Amino acid sequence: MYPLSPEDLRDLISGRMPRLAVGTLPLEVRRHFGRSEDKVFLSSESVVHILEKHGEHIGYEELLLIPKILEAGLWIGEFNRPEWCSASLFLEDENRRLLAAIKVTKDRRESFVATLHQAKPRQIRSKMRRGIILRQHW
Repeated sequence: MYPLSPEDLRDLISGRMPRLAVGTLPLEVRRHFGRSEDKVFLSSESVVHILEKHGEHIGYEELLLIPKILEAGLWIGEFNRPEWCSASLFLEDENRRLLAAIKVTKDRRESFVATLHQAKPRQIRSKMRRGIILRQHW
């Protein structure tokens, strides 16, 4: 698993670090995206977006879980948006689910965590009906 620290997040938020590798794409997701490179990046713009838009539910603690979400989460591909995937992880001790949206660039050379938010169970069921399960939870 890729390490991610509070210092890394501060560097991303401040813009001192433009992006950071935070995980890898599972083989099934790489096939779905049509790419061989497996690194997933978190950009400074994405961190700022996540905190501004979802800050009431998402903070540093949740951002630090991104590597775990990518490694152990449920991956769902979208039929109508083939450049997007979702990875979700249920936090049993907190009884809530985090959902990360991962996007591959148009040239399919890089993939990024675009957003992270708290999801309701119906959102995951809806994604599963509209998409394809690429990989189950580990």
